[in-house]
Amino acid sequence: MDITYPELWLLELGCKSDASWLPVVWLDDTQRVQESGYNEQWNCPPNGLTVRGMARLLVDMQNRGLIEIWQVVNDEPSGVVVPKDCGELHAWLIDERRRLRGMIPWISRVPFHCVRVTAAGIARWEKYAHPDWSRYRGDFEGRLEAPGETVWTQSAMTEAFAREVLEVYGDDVFFPSTMHWETLQTTVHEPWDVFPGKRLPRGVTLTVNVTEYGPRSISCDDCELNAKNQDQYRRFCNICDWYERGVRNHPDRPLPTKRH
Repeated sequence: MDITYPELWLLELGCKSDASWLPVVWLDDTQRVQESGYNEQWNCPPNGLTVRGMARLLVDMQNRGLIEIWQVVNDEPSGVVVPKDCGELHAWLIDERRRLRGMIPWISRVPFHCVRVTAAGIARWEKYAHPDWSRYRGDFEGRLEAPGETVWTQSAMTEAFAREVLEVYGDDVFFPSTMHWETLQTTVHEPWDVFPGKRLPRGVTLTVNVTEYGPRSISCDDCELNAKNQDQYRRFCNICDWYERGVRNHPDRPLPTKRH
């Protein structure tokens, strides 16, 4: 299936973000992103688009039913009709940048635009990316990253993978913890609504009690802990690798630009 790089970028971001609402003002590339070739906001490569280019992409994908664009007020999508004309949407986004300069949208409580991938958009992404949903990490909750007793929960398609994810989190060298596996409980979901627009026949949520010991620093000379940290990092990369094709290996991925 032919798919443009910017379209794949937005669909992949939407699926990796669990089809949550994404502030439009944070989507297009900044100069820093263009120069570095890395988008820190979304932990991915740049999309190669200006504000006007992003407006054009959003209108096209909205008209094809791949995404929804809504104005959000107090964390809830409002009934405000979003323009389907590229020029008008571009003007809205420019005004929104001016109003939100220096503010975090959902904390400021002012109206702002968000985009969310639809079921049709998810299906289009799947046909290109070939995801393995049995390796998809669902919701994870409970981490304190401070001393104390807590409960961790992890959702996934299978018990084995959910436990693998919890074990990787539990082996974090910088935030040591003890997993009390004797407390493990399993909740089965049939069907499992992974996120809005994606449903699987079955899924599970594992719940386990955990003792966290707070942050720990590692000396450069501590070879044993550094080796364990590298092993944990490789395991984390492995659980993140759940689809075959994405923006990182798309032939039209933008190259970093040179500063003049």
